[in-house]
Amino acid sequence: MNNLIILFTLLKSLKPFMRKYVTTTLNIQEFLLVNNIFVTMIVGCIFGYNYFYGKETYSNIKNLTYYQIGSIILFSLLTIFSTFIFSKLEKDNNTTITNISIKLFSNILFLIIGFTLFNENITEKQMIGLLFCGIGIYLTSNKN
Repeated sequence: MNNLIILFTLLKSLKPFMRKYVTTTLNIQEFLLVNNIFVTMIVGCIFGYNYFYGKETYSNIKNLTYYQIGSIILFSLLTIFSTFIFSKLEKDNNTTITNISIKLFSNILFLIIGFTLFNENITEKQMIGLLFCGIGIYLTSNKN
């Protein structure tokens, strides 16, 4: 599992730099269009493979409730909205600092939501780790 986490982190860390590089030529709307065309083609190939080789993907999709479909639509809208905001932040700021700050704040938000809504336990070490991350972000983003 640790190898997968390392691989995922490496791949996810490259995305902002690639997006910033591509958006020097394309604006964000064009980037979203081209990116989603490629994502749709790849997902379509995976779906087609699963459909022809007996996976129950299509029947699972037919069994979605209206609430689940609404959640998927809301998730799609949030993805588009957050991509616009994120791209603006990346274009106007240092990509590394922006991404580290977003990761810290989302980790804090995950902990708050997990702790308050889902009764997950937060250890003392995790709290200290977040504190150190916060201090590190403050120090790296401080221009003085």
